[in-house]
Amino acid sequence: MIGLRLATGFAFGAYFVAGNSLLAEAFAPSERGRAIGLHYAGGSAGRFAIPLLAGVITISVGWRFAFLPLSLAAVVAAILFFFLKGPSSSPSPAPAAVSVLDVIWRRLLRDRQMLKVTLIYSLIVFTNFEIIFVPVYLVRNWGLPVFEAAAYLSLAALVAIPSAPLMGELSDRLGWRTVVMAALAGDVLLLVLFPFVPPGPLLVLALVCLGVANRSLSVSVALVTRASEPSTRGIALGFVNTAGIISMTVLSVVGGYVADVAGLASTFFMIAVVALAGFIALLTTRLGRLDLSW
Repeated sequence: MIGLRLATGFAFGAYFVAGNSLLAEAFAPSERGRAIGLHYAGGSAGRFAIPLLAGVITISVGWRFAFLPLSLAAVVAAILFFFLKGPSSSPSPAPAAVSVLDVIWRRLLRDRQMLKVTLIYSLIVFTNFEIIFVPVYLVRNWGLPVFEAAAYLSLAALVAIPSAPLMGELSDRLGWRTVVMAALAGDVLLLVLFPFVPPGPLLVLALVCLGVANRSLSVSVALVTRASEPSTRGIALGFVNTAGIISMTVLSVVGGYVADVAGLASTFFMIAVVALAGFIALLTTRLGRLDLSW
């Protein structure tokens, strides 16, 4: 199981760097929020369909076959990327040969602005991945069948399809800070209230609102592309993605431990505290030119 997770994580990491670098090269900063939002809307469409499809397959023919749609999607994606054309603009000149370690040290670890952006991204990842605890919470605490829990989980992905480009558009017009702070404030409120919401219309509303707030992640990705230099953007995205994965890993381990010790409801409260810390960090952090709207 660990080996399989390493393989899927490797695939996601490679796509994160290459895909977002391509978008940053193809779109101007003033249009990048909307472009990356549309890009994440496509991913949300897949996350909406897969839980429902996997739930049907699991109860019909078993959990092993539920992974087949993912394998088929990976094959189709590989074929499509083979034929994908780059931006129509003239290609950038090839950068001079430079040591990767030198770039990481001189242009990332010593760049205070980039480190602040990395911290912001990590806090947003930590907050937004509360969704991994939702299905087990619904099954364990409310006794819902697995398929019904998967259907509820799909709501967050469904609402992300229109809300991701909307959040990107708002970040282009109002500035990324305003949008992300509003999303984090919403996260704090929703996570505190979530354990008290029973299945039904109120749970649907809570998950829809969480799905909207979680799209601040795509805005933060656009922020990373703006904070990094074109010549080192690939390494910067890889660096930030690694920080985000570490943050998500910490959430998985610490959140699971808190759930075992104090119950799953306490996990949502703990994540709400992190969301509040992210809100305060954004309120008090200055990022020079990145404080301005796009």
